Amino acid sequence: MRHMPMALLLGAILASSLAPGSMAAPTDLVIHGDSTGRGDGAQTRWPDRLLAVLGEPRAIENLSVSRQDIRRIVRGMLTLAPHDGVTILYDRRNAGETPEAYLDYLKQGVAALGSNRFLIMPQVPVSGGGEDRLTLEVLLAINVLLRESFPDNTLDAETEARLLEALRSDETRSDRVHRNDIGQQIEAEFIAAWLKQRGW
Repeated sequence: MRHMPMALLLGAILASSLAPGSMAAPTDLVIHGDSTGRGDGAQTRWPDRLLAVLGEPRAIENLSVSRQDIRRIVRGMLTLAPHDGVTILYDRRNAGETPEAYLDYLKQGVAALGSNRFLIMPQVPVSGGGEDRLTLEVLLAINVLLRESFPDNTLDAETEARLLEALRSDETRSDRVHRNDIGQQIEAEFIAAWLKQRGW
């Protein structure tokens, strides 16, 4: 019994040193999306470039899957246990959803996060002004709904406009949809600036 207090003290010290959320450990990043979230089209994908821009090691779990639509993305979000990290959702609407239906699905996934530490990236049209009019209207309408529904968790209108303009040129794309190394470096810098602004 005489040694019990020392044992309890050592146990408490060990437990505190292993506790999650330690100030010394940078926040982990969890990414949900389609090929955009995966970083298809570049030799060095935007999540790796993001780490370089942030200048600190972080553990990234990229759950993005090429060609999956928002419904499948949300199903993945619903099955993931709540975490203390930052969630980034980067997707291009690709299953014909209306802006309202897209947002309804997205809200289900966000509700499952149990945290306000998330970033939803805007829809990005194809390069060179080549998006057909109807699709472009839907993508931009989704972006408006994102800003209205999640004003603290997506790019503001000015920043979004600068991002879309920076990605407008064919020189930023590997196939007009997916960004190449130039485009994904631009994306990484915008995302890093947004995270740093919030201290995440």
